[in-house]
Amino acid sequence: TIIATGDRTGQRRETPLLSVPVGDELALIGTHFGQPGTPGWYYNLRVHPELKVAYRGKVIPARAREVEGDEWATAWAEARQLYAGYEAYGRRIRDRPIHIMVLEPL
Repeated sequence: TIIATGDRTGQRRETPLLSVPVGDELALIGTHFGQPGTPGWYYNLRVHPELKVAYRGKVIPARAREVEGDEWATAWAEARQLYAGYEAYGRRIRDRPIHIMVLEPL
């Protein structure tokens, strides 16, 4: 679960998400279950990158950053190994990029 600030409202938002371990960090994969449109949490983190992550019974402050290039490819490969659904989602998404945000602990 991430606890972030809404990009338009400024309100606290709690969003349960599957995170993907990539090295010592966690990645959030913006597939929106293969549906049209980028998930709202992406826009929230892009505008307000400071957040809290509830993970393994702890709440950890973190900062989100979008990854590209080789780092994106590594995170995407890890995601597909962790959860087979990402492969199907990737095949369905044709009209937009799949954004990946890495959460760096503070």
